[in-house]
Amino acid sequence: MGDNNTTSPNKGECRRSKSRDDRAKGSGTGLEAGRDRRWAAARNNGSATVGEGGLTRGEPWEGFYEKVAEWVDRLRFVSAVKRVADLWDAVTADWLGGQDVLPAALEPWFASYSGRGAGRVTREAFAEPYIGDLRGTPRFVTLGLNPGQAVLGFQARDGIFAKAIREAGSYSAWAASQPYLGETWTPVHGRNRYATARLRFARGWLADPDLAPSELLTFELYPWHSTRVTAPILPPKDIVEDFVWQPLAEIPVEFVFAFGKPWLGACQALGLPERGRWGHGGQDFGSPVASRTVVVFELPSGQSAIVLWQSGYAGPPALDDAQRLRERLVAQRSR
Repeated sequence: MGDNNTTSPNKGECRRSKSRDDRAKGSGTGLEAGRDRRWAAARNNGSATVGEGGLTRGEPWEGFYEKVAEWVDRLRFVSAVKRVADLWDAVTADWLGGQDVLPAALEPWFASYSGRGAGRVTREAFAEPYIGDLRGTPRFVTLGLNPGQAVLGFQARDGIFAKAIREAGSYSAWAASQPYLGETWTPVHGRNRYATARLRFARGWLADPDLAPSELLTFELYPWHSTRVTAPILPPKDIVEDFVWQPLAEIPVEFVFAFGKPWLGACQALGLPERGRWGHGGQDFGSPVASRTVVVFELPSGQSAIVLWQSGYAGPPALDDAQRLRERLVAQRSR
């Protein structure tokens, strides 16, 4: 987390968290304009308090700027989630309406992967940047590479899930239901092993067998469908910062899990600092799987991205390995 910088109240500024300011880039000018109007009104009143609804009269001027900083930070705290959810809701609505033109902000992201053959990207299915209740209160977060093979009977404009998005009113409302674990997908395609394995791991990690599917959130490194990943996915750092790291920083989780070796290269390409390595090629942590590898990266928010894989398998580890890993992570944190 960044250092706090304090400036003189006479200059009409406040103590702010540098790292949070940096993470809030791209959140628009409306927040800044609203903040300035409230500051001006509060100065004219000569006193103010910071409540749930903003600034009100009734408290001495002393400490005012510090409280404004807290209030502005709370607005920034929710702005990235709302910005990302709102944008993808609009993009999906346009796509469902027959448009296939991406906003300029997303074009570099789409161009960051160029798979061929089975890895070719399709735009015949809607993009899936995340699955889970992004607007709610996720308790466990994983990172995926991309949404996988397109199933046009579900994901095309006239598909079952496309109709469900229209009925739900938005992509974010549909995604919150964890549809791949639901009653619509399973009777047709069977149990979704990808989603089921991650939910089982999340429940075990949190020791909560009642963790709701909607409380599991997965961000994709690349939101568009392909049957396989046949080339590196290398989105620009500012794209990942704006659409993954910033909203992730607002979610109160310490560890974020990425299953599969391709995430090692992705984290390295994004310039994330490595903070630990266990298993194959690192410190022994007692795993019975000789090829099990765990690499820990620090995210810009201070959260940790845990990349795990083993030879021939890119899913979550068994719960006994998870417990061993938890012990190592807790010991590292306490140093």
